[in-house]
Amino acid sequence: MKIIHVVWAFQNGGIETMLINIANEQIRRGDKVSVFIINDLVDHNLVKSFNSEIKVFKIRRKEGSRSIFPIIKANFLVLSNYPKVIHFHFLNLAKYFIKYPKIKFISTVHTTNFSDRYFKKYDEIIAISKAVKEVLLKLKPDMKIEVCYNGINFNRLVKKENFYSIKKIICVGRLADVHKGQSIIINAINILNQKTDLNFIVSFVGDGPDKLKFQELTKKLKLENNIKFLGNKSNEWVLNNLCEYDLFVQASRFEGFGLTVVEAMAAKVPVLLTNVEGHLEISDNGKYATLFKSEDPKDLAIKLIKLSNELEKLEKRVETSYNYVLDKFTTEAQVQRLNGIYNL
Repeated sequence: MKIIHVVWAFQNGGIETMLINIANEQIRRGDKVSVFIINDLVDHNLVKSFNSEIKVFKIRRKEGSRSIFPIIKANFLVLSNYPKVIHFHFLNLAKYFIKYPKIKFISTVHTTNFSDRYFKKYDEIIAISKAVKEVLLKLKPDMKIEVCYNGINFNRLVKKENFYSIKKIICVGRLADVHKGQSIIINAINILNQKTDLNFIVSFVGDGPDKLKFQELTKKLKLENNIKFLGNKSNEWVLNNLCEYDLFVQASRFEGFGLTVVEAMAAKVPVLLTNVEGHLEISDNGKYATLFKSEDPKDLAIKLIKLSNELEKLEKRVETSYNYVLDKFTTEAQVQRLNGIYNL
């Protein structure tokens, strides 16, 4: 089967990691795969993670440009390759492409926060979770929506072997407070420093528009010894280093799924998550993770105190969590499901 995947940019992020995994697995299964990167925001080292048989086309559009030439180039490449499926990984990408006969347009919706402006161009919509599907159906009750969970390559992960009392905490995600809520974590650590002798060290992995804001908040609260900003790291770094931490925390204000959460569980690292839709689904309503109230740094602080006293319980839970995600969230299962949707 000929498949084209289309993304706006290709830099470190969950969608890029997911796309590398599924495109490489599709090649392994015998599909012919191409990737279109529309904008000129490209991490060329990351592109090297694709199997050499995957054709990567860089359209090189300047972000925000209104030039027609990238549109012409992208559509010419579609005609040259003429796939069975074009799989868009952002809904609004379809505006660049002409709907050709016998080419199926599919888009994956990765979040519960989106616009429905371009739905009519698609033959099918894929939701990355049941939570996303429910939001989609509220907007378009008659829409054809399939659920396909994101998967990870378990063979690439280094798994945690030794458990100690919680000291080192990691949070992976774009530094964008409106979505990922990192300020909630910083404020929770401030509460703990004022009221307890616990001395957690939180490492934020990622970059984004609120980096300076978080750094200023950290300085204002005098938390420089507790809060570390590690910047952008490759997915390879994340997979190799999650195991070095005692706890993974995600304070998202909304979440469609949460690939890094699955990676942490697969690395046998305990996880502490907000009780938003995507996290509830991943953790089976808290069976495989500890949850705290969204937007509530006080509740996060309380849960951190509780977990610091439950080391034996955490060790047992990470084993059951690992088996749970191994059964449910593999790249192989994702690609098998995707290719089934392509053939519907």
